[in-house]
Amino acid sequence: MRVTLCAVLALALNLLLFQFMAGLIARHRLGSRPILHVHRLDFIRLPEAEAAPPPPRRRAVPEPPPPSRPPSPSSQPTAPVRGTVRQLPVPDLALKVEVPLAASVKVAAPALPSLLVEGETSGPPGPVHLPPQPPSFISASELIPVARIPPVYPPEAKRRRIEGYVVVEFTVTETGEVKNPKIIESRPPGVFDRAVLRAVRHWRFRPKKWDGRPVAVRAQQKLEFRLRR
Repeated sequence: MRVTLCAVLALALNLLLFQFMAGLIARHRLGSRPILHVHRLDFIRLPEAEAAPPPPRRRAVPEPPPPSRPPSPSSQPTAPVRGTVRQLPVPDLALKVEVPLAASVKVAAPALPSLLVEGETSGPPGPVHLPPQPPSFISASELIPVARIPPVYPPEAKRRRIEGYVVVEFTVTETGEVKNPKIIESRPPGVFDRAVLRAVRHWRFRPKKWDGRPVAVRAQQKLEFRLRR
């Protein structure tokens, strides 16, 4: 009897528990539903605002033209001056001579200015005919070389890496030979003079002709000694 009574009580207790749990679940579902709040919106259409008229445009005022300047008085011509000596420029021509060594010798001809003399005579002007005279001194650039061997760079100057130049003057005869070479200027003094004189004595030029015949002239030549870098 006790076993039967305990089984009935346990079954009744289980039924009560199932009903209680079912009620809790149903109540939880009802409470978790969201509440919807409905708001009413009213739309009112406003009238469009009238566009403001554009501002009036200002007219550009033209600038007045600049005042014209009076013409400057023309310069008066100057009277010619007589009895003056003017020096005419002559371009400086240079001749380069390559040496197959570690040094180079540059041969440059100095520019020789010419003079123009103007004057007046006491008597009436008239044509004056003077016989042409051969030039006594010219630049070496006016001569046509036939044989011109460059001077040898002195070994002592090459070893000490000394550079400089020499200006030599000589006479070219009617046959084109070189006579009477003379050192005019050298820097540094005495370093390259002997080499230049030894080379110039073996130079040959085409004879300078004047009025169809060869003449002897005096010429000047500048030789520069430079070491190749």
